[in-house]
Amino acid sequence: EFDVSQPAYPVVRTAAKSTSAFTEDEDASSVDISLPQKMETPKSKAVLALQKPKVPRSLSKKLKYILQASTKIKGGWPRPPLNYCILITLALRNSAEGSLTVQQIYQFTRQHFPFFQTAPDGWKNTIRHNLCFSSSFEKTSHFVCNEGNRKSRLWKLTPEGCRKFQEEIRALSEEALDLVSQSLSKPEARDIIPGK
Repeated sequence: EFDVSQPAYPVVRTAAKSTSAFTEDEDASSVDISLPQKMETPKSKAVLALQKPKVPRSLSKKLKYILQASTKIKGGWPRPPLNYCILITLALRNSAEGSLTVQQIYQFTRQHFPFFQTAPDGWKNTIRHNLCFSSSFEKTSHFVCNEGNRKSRLWKLTPEGCRKFQEEIRALSEEALDLVSQSLSKPEARDIIPGK
């Protein structure tokens, strides 16, 4: 069992330089600060060579979260274990011209991943956010006229986005790919994911 009464790191007591941040009732003479100490264990080159290449920490955490969240909801479709950048990239890469409007990206996502047909609309905000703030995507100079003569910009994948996509697809485990197949409207359409 984990003892919470003892700090996980050694405690270093330091003298406070200024008492202005403390009230009269607080003791400003010393402050306890827990400092982590890095402990290294030696590994031989042979052991390092046998290890699988590590998935970037942020990607592995995201994938674990998505895998945990990929469950059937009330008998519906499972959420695909793919982050929104991958979903957007799949839509763009599977388009005839390599560029789509935001509405076309939504349509591709709903068509191929039925989870999003009944999911709360918050996922659309996340798609827009990723398009605007991720270096993987950029607006083109082309417009498409929608019904009502409303113009919409086209979005395309950047070279950096292509590179990131390839890395993330290679890092997907077989378990994640099986969940992708389960979340597709047509499991045989798994070929929308290149190289898998």
